[in-house]
Amino acid sequence: MKRKICVLPILIFALFLAACGGVVRRTETVYVPGGDYEPEQAAGVLTGRATYLGEPVSGVTVTAGGKTAVSNRSGVYALRSAELADGEILFHKDGYIDARKTATKADFAGGAAVNAEMIKIIPQIPNGTDAKVNLYGRTVYQRSDGADEFFNVAAGFEVAFYGTELTAETRTLAHKRINQNYTMHTTWRVLVDGSTDPDLPSLDTKSWMFEEQTIVSGLPLGVHTVKVMKSDDPLVSSCLVRNYRTDGAFLPAPEKPALKIEAFGDSITSGGDNLLGWRGHPSNSEDVVPHNSNGAATYITYAALNLGAQLNVMSEVGICLTQTAFGQTKAIERIYGQISPENAAPWDMTKYIPDIVVVGLGTNDQNGNMADFVSSYKTFIKNLAAVYGKGTVFVLVHGFWDGRHIDGQFVASDDLQAKIQEVADDLKADGYDMHRVRFEHCPVLHPDVGGHKDAGDRLTAYLKGLGY
Repeated sequence: MKRKICVLPILIFALFLAACGGVVRRTETVYVPGGDYEPEQAAGVLTGRATYLGEPVSGVTVTAGGKTAVSNRSGVYALRSAELADGEILFHKDGYIDARKTATKADFAGGAAVNAEMIKIIPQIPNGTDAKVNLYGRTVYQRSDGADEFFNVAAGFEVAFYGTELTAETRTLAHKRINQNYTMHTTWRVLVDGSTDPDLPSLDTKSWMFEEQTIVSGLPLGVHTVKVMKSDDPLVSSCLVRNYRTDGAFLPAPEKPALKIEAFGDSITSGGDNLLGWRGHPSNSEDVVPHNSNGAATYITYAALNLGAQLNVMSEVGICLTQTAFGQTKAIERIYGQISPENAAPWDMTKYIPDIVVVGLGTNDQNGNMADFVSSYKTFIKNLAAVYGKGTVFVLVHGFWDGRHIDGQFVASDDLQAKIQEVADDLKADGYDMHRVRFEHCPVLHPDVGGHKDAGDRLTAYLKGLGY
């Protein structure tokens, strides 16, 4: 009697063989540790015999076709084509080994490994804990997201790379609904190859989930530096950034400037309404939203850029120096040691020791109770000096809006100037390095970009006169 042959297993086996004879897709993406390869090596980094590039760690095992290899110290798996039977190769994505692609020995015919034509190589830096990223401002690493969170104006990051573009994954966290037209929004200014002009078209981050965003593209192939500065007030939003990527290779981060400046202020220091111009617009802090403010183009950012200095800013719309002015709980005298006015977690003040501290406060206080202004101001300076050193240069600035509202009208007054001068004189007599700079009066509450630039130039000239 003839045996019946079941064709189904044979059919399945035939399909399996056909599948194994396929070719690895030619657009697979591999993220490699940023900067581990020199620029001239980046394009051909997979043309050798390695089948996988991963994290620079040792002790990770991978099995392919029954063969097991252990990653070496450079993170390159030493699986060669001769060792491979039909099996798997691993590829790197988003900082993790998260997928396997089936490949056959035929894909490595002639002893050739997977090469750059088959796999797109994208160097990646996961976050600012990597030394190849410079972080500025009171920035926090959020471990749960694997991302750097930026809160204050002028906070940001800086990288150097060989290539034509820079991207990153970004996510915005809204802190306050400013008006009915505004929800999730963070604006940035991008300075390329040493630019010192922060009055540039903005880069907007609007997604409440992580999305890859192009920071800059279309640059000529070569070595570039990119510095990105947050330009909206912390009252509006913070932004998470991770997985910095380029199409070439990351280089060591640029050397940070030696000179360090820190600034404390209100909406003027945050760049409130500076894109509106001096047009008699309402001076209501609720109008200060990203599309009419650029916190990267203020008197303090211009001064820092002019002097080639690092900058750390702590400011917010409507804030006062003293809590007695309007009963504010977010007065600078109370919250100066926080990460930002909107994040009450403590900031380690020893992480950034400035050479110069610029204080632009009092504009909002003068419309409230000024009884404790002088004593609170002096205590604030002494508290900073206790951490930074008594030899720190303190520059007290004012002048844009010295006066108060009376019956709905602005009335100029020298009262604020007199009180600030009293603070400076008293502390100088006690051995503190105190200075006062007065800016030109602004016809509306908030100066425009031009007014900020003029004030920044004035502050720059003053600081250069001190030897900076």
